[in-house]
Amino acid sequence: MPLTTLQTNGNNDLYCPDGQNLVLIEGEDALVQEVRLAGLLRLGEDIFNTLSGVDYFGTIFAAHKDLDGFRVSLVNAITGFDDVISINQLTITDSNNQVIWTAEILTTYGTTTVTNGDS
Repeated sequence: MPLTTLQTNGNNDLYCPDGQNLVLIEGEDALVQEVRLAGLLRLGEDIFNTLSGVDYFGTIFAAHKDLDGFRVSLVNAITGFDDVISINQLTITDSNNQVIWTAEILTTYGTTTVTNGDS
C-alpha cells in the first residue's frame, strides 16, 4: 500500500489549495514530502515519537558541528521509510552557518531527489 499523507506547503504547514479542502497525496510525492520532513525534524520535536527525526541538537547545534554524526542520523531517518530502497548519493554542505543536505534516493517509485534547501 503506498504512503498517503496530507499535503503541506513550502513551510511544512497544512493548507487548503482550493481554499476549502485539505489534499491527500500518495506515492512518490508523499514519500518525498515525508523524507524531507523527517530530515527537518529535530530530535524530540515530534511529540508522538521523540526518537524520530535527525539529532540537530547533538550534531549541528553543538559547540563543534559533528557532520559525520549528522550524516548517520540523516541516513537513519531517510532509510527508515519502507518505500526507500537505498541512498544513491548524499551531499551535506556547511555554508554561512547553514547546513544544507541533498539526497538522491532509490525508492519503490524510482530515483528521486530530496533536499532541505530551496531546490
